[in-house]
Amino acid sequence: MVRGIVLVVLDCVRADHLSCYGYGRETTPTIDALARRGLTWEHAYSTCSWTKPSVASILTGLYPSQHGVLRGPKRLRGRTGCVTDALPGDCPHVAGEFARTGRQCAAFLNNVQLENYTGFNRGFSTYVADCRGADRQLKALDDWLATGHADDRFFAYLHLMEAHWPYKPRRRHVALFGGDRNTSAFAAYSARDFSRLRRALARGEVTLSAGEREDLIRMYDAAVRRLDGKIKLLLRILENRGVRDTTAVVITADHGEELFDHGGIGHGHSLHVETTHVPLIVSNPIEPACGRRAEPVSLVDLPHTLLRLGGVGTVFPGRDVISAGTSASAAYGELSIGRRCLRAIRVGDRRLHRESTFPRDHDLSPLEFLRGAYRGDTSGHETVRLYDLAADPGERKDLAGDPAEASVIECMTKEMEAAAGPRAGAVQSAARREVDADEVLVDRLRALGYIE
Repeated sequence: MVRGIVLVVLDCVRADHLSCYGYGRETTPTIDALARRGLTWEHAYSTCSWTKPSVASILTGLYPSQHGVLRGPKRLRGRTGCVTDALPGDCPHVAGEFARTGRQCAAFLNNVQLENYTGFNRGFSTYVADCRGADRQLKALDDWLATGHADDRFFAYLHLMEAHWPYKPRRRHVALFGGDRNTSAFAAYSARDFSRLRRALARGEVTLSAGEREDLIRMYDAAVRRLDGKIKLLLRILENRGVRDTTAVVITADHGEELFDHGGIGHGHSLHVETTHVPLIVSNPIEPACGRRAEPVSLVDLPHTLLRLGGVGTVFPGRDVISAGTSASAAYGELSIGRRCLRAIRVGDRRLHRESTFPRDHDLSPLEFLRGAYRGDTSGHETVRLYDLAADPGERKDLAGDPAEASVIECMTKEMEAAAGPRAGAVQSAARREVDADEVLVDRLRALGYIE
């Protein structure tokens, strides 16, 4: 049994831009070395394409419609500030389960979407959510280990933002990929600039040249390379504190990032593979299994897996993906955008998308819809798409119109409904929990492009 477990969630990092996943640029030499010494899942999927719902799933083992964290900050007419979803108190929590067995739990974060108001801090004795950059996060972890926690059984969660827009790589990282940060059109972009560009691209109000698109992709790749250097620093800290040989390191991402794959940029607007296919790597020096797993897996199974890794009997649904071997599995995800509810599931090499748009006169919330409460006619309000990822890994060729695929769509729809239903052994929250966000929080969310 490992004494320490470090979960590293890389914000906005898509699997296919890591060199250990076959990318042409050497973006992640440190992570590559961990992957060679550990287990790598080639087809891991987040449960959503933006941070809050996805991280809530990583912590609770529930899908977004089960834990209730579906929507981002929303302004209400006639009120200052806004309201936003938060984690209900009756949801299970991986840190709470670890703490119950005496394991010390700490989180060092740098994302306004994860601060205490979200309820994600339950079970953590130390929860530092407003670190400013990875260097400060890692120093906070180092200081925490230095106060005696290196001698404890511990669980530490790091959430690193260096690959989130605005992409701010160092000059040397851009130069590695043949660029010059000083001449990049996007070097001076703020997060709000990127958010506005995303909307303009979606509306067809602006187009970028091939050179501009390559410039933006290079800046993203360089940001990932900079992030890889922070993983190197993390491993050095564990080594210096004498816990590297007894600590498992789990690396994943909360979601990916579109880079013109379907005409847009960013995340949180679709469930296509570029926004949901994420890395998953486990390096465990106590049981040093190595290799690559090809079966689809979901990050909803991470709590179960982490607790088993720590030698703890688990109350969480799902499975331990390490011991499950190559057994068949489905990877399911959900996304709510206004009146649109998107669902996607991968089974084998096929991936099915269903997008439902509410009639304007409906009186149900997206949460109620995804939980199956809507019984109205969806004809004319639903889009179905099917992809063969073995032949079409980028989800470009829709097969849903092929009559030969009708039985596949029917079977996968049943799998989707089963995944979206109550999970065996799971405690589904009874209702969505909303919390107020004051103007200070609104300003910080606006700075990241989450609110206009």
